[in-house]
Amino acid sequence: MTKWIVIGVIILFDLIGLGIYKYSSAKVIDELVISVHNKDVAAVSSRIDWEGLKAQLKTDIAAQKKAYGQAGVAIGPIDSRIPAVVDHYIKEDGIKTAFYYREQLFANVPERDFIDSTGFALPFGFQVTLAYPKSQAAANPMAMAMRDRMKVKVVFGLDGFTWKIREMHVPLYMVPADTGALPDLRMLGK
Repeated sequence: MTKWIVIGVIILFDLIGLGIYKYSSAKVIDELVISVHNKDVAAVSSRIDWEGLKAQLKTDIAAQKKAYGQAGVAIGPIDSRIPAVVDHYIKEDGIKTAFYYREQLFANVPERDFIDSTGFALPFGFQVTLAYPKSQAAANPMAMAMRDRMKVKVVFGLDGFTWKIREMHVPLYMVPADTGALPDLRMLGK
């Protein structure tokens, strides 16, 4: 009888944990959708583990280049420029720039249209896969054909009692080759 009580308690705790996980991850996604809609840089920034994300991206981009072998030389930044490129784009000004380009290219597209899927991420996290919006791709045969290759996976991990973006997996061909110049959004009134 004790064995069944212990099993029941374990199952109950598992169900409670799953419920909390589902609720909290959905809440974070909802909060981020609202933050993006409101162009709230501070709210988006507070959900990012900046240093962890930068380190992960540098490693991930280098691993992708290595996996492509000789062909990887012509895609994305050269190996020695990976740290500079990541440091240049992964900062609060990068969020402002993303908001600017979203407004220029997708002003009438609801934020949720960019979410392709969500799911569990090992060991204790969740992921959101972002993609070119289906509504926009349908009108553009090239975008529709490339849509499955134009996906960015964002992984959230626990940081105390909240979720933060810890990883981002970006296809190598979508990574800028160099730092370039971010537009001065002050000059554009943004």
